[in-house]
Amino acid sequence: MERQLSASPSFHWVDCYGYLKCARFEVPLDYAEAGGAKASIAVAKLPSKYSANEAEYRGPIFYNPGGPGGSGLGFIRGAGLLVSTLFGDEYDHIGFDPRGVGASTPSPTVFLSESERRMWLRLGHDSVNASAAGLGEVIAKSHVLGDLAVARANTTARHVGTADVATDIIEMNKALGRDKVMYWGGSYGTVLGITLAAMFPDKIARLVVDSVAEVNNYYTTQWTDSVANADDTLDWLFTSCSTSSACALHEPSPAAVRARYERIVDNLLRHPVAVVDGAIYGMVDWDMARGVVFESLYAPYNSFPKLAQALADLEAGDGRAMYVLSGRDDSTWRCDSPSTSDVQPEINTAILCGDGDPVLDDHEQLELWQAELRKSGSWADMMSVRPACAGWKTQTKNPFRGPFAGETSHPILLMGNTADPVCPLWGANKTSKAFPGSAVVAVDAPGHGAIVAHSLCALKHLRTYMRDGVLPQDSFTLCKTDAPIFPPDVETEMPLSMSEDDEQLLELSKALQRQIQLPKLFDVRP
Repeated sequence: MERQLSASPSFHWVDCYGYLKCARFEVPLDYAEAGGAKASIAVAKLPSKYSANEAEYRGPIFYNPGGPGGSGLGFIRGAGLLVSTLFGDEYDHIGFDPRGVGASTPSPTVFLSESERRMWLRLGHDSVNASAAGLGEVIAKSHVLGDLAVARANTTARHVGTADVATDIIEMNKALGRDKVMYWGGSYGTVLGITLAAMFPDKIARLVVDSVAEVNNYYTTQWTDSVANADDTLDWLFTSCSTSSACALHEPSPAAVRARYERIVDNLLRHPVAVVDGAIYGMVDWDMARGVVFESLYAPYNSFPKLAQALADLEAGDGRAMYVLSGRDDSTWRCDSPSTSDVQPEINTAILCGDGDPVLDDHEQLELWQAELRKSGSWADMMSVRPACAGWKTQTKNPFRGPFAGETSHPILLMGNTADPVCPLWGANKTSKAFPGSAVVAVDAPGHGAIVAHSLCALKHLRTYMRDGVLPQDSFTLCKTDAPIFPPDVETEMPLSMSEDDEQLLELSKALQRQIQLPKLFDVRP
């Protein structure tokens, strides 16, 4: 398919959100028909303190926080000042809602109202093990959602693919007067970044992908290894709680913490806990608790202390904290309430399932896929991407199928953590081999996103690369984390002195950790 790049229109920036500039950028809905219908991309930037004609100005950096379906506008609103502090105020820091997402239009919205969407989602479970028919329910619901998308959003859903978004970035960058792109992407944003590098290898000035999803796995709709490190992530909770009495689940050994945790969660199989707290009411069952624990694996430094306390409360018969962590608000939500979701599940599905190869497996074949996934660890029941795409019928019209390899005009930087629950580090290592000159910086830490792993070593490499284009000398660098999840009972030895720059970077790392949480990866729940 020949992509006809448009004569890029100008950005017309207006003040927004108090300190940002916002604009809409028009692109062809279909790059094979550049004169046809248009898509409108919602864009926000934290502007550089320098104008574009000043020598100090370094150009725009584009950000995508993941999803698919995560809001780049939301990312810049929440973390723009932090990434500006990290990389510098010589840049314009730009977040955008990819085509079909958030404030960008048109949207492949399947549900006609938020209440309709919520009623649909309530029919599902977090875990396919929550009922004997769990996998079958996922498959059946995927066909319902697929048929609804054909009836209600077929044209739009065909034009929200990752290759089109990569082309949109090139177009926006060109409209801003730049030939080569600077980009940071996390989680699904790594799929977008690697696709961008593969499609436009001569257009890369800087490209960082953090928590790398292996693109071939993504585009073939496989995901048999996606949760391979999730058990390792939870092990950090057990180890951390064994060394700190500040953890509400504290026990003298990791094995003892694990045993206590398993007793609490398994007890919910027979004894769900009722919750009544003022206007809030509901029930904490095994499925809900399982979902909360899995969600906590994304950002352990923020979530493990709250999770440990909620589990200890459950042990005492109090489910209020766990219910709040679940994000359920059925008892207080009303039909006129606004949506509180950052990622609308049907848009996530339209992007992911539309990008990937069609799933033509029957029920028995999908059972074999789920069984194969179970070999990778105990969290396989939380990841059913392939069955959830089995009924999707609206494929991306203009896909890019690789090769996902090549020599880019500037080498790329890949990052990740050793215990990432959904993007194992092998994805970064494998991808790096496909792009000559690239390098991997890993943090020996749990969670989704090296940028929030509280590592001075990793942040220094990231800043040096983005500002100076310099990669680490070695193709693989392992960094340590600089803070425990819980304060240890035995004080660790601290450096005798720390430079002012390191002190500032340490404080910045804490702020990044508090502010940034990459959207839940591949939340495909039909």
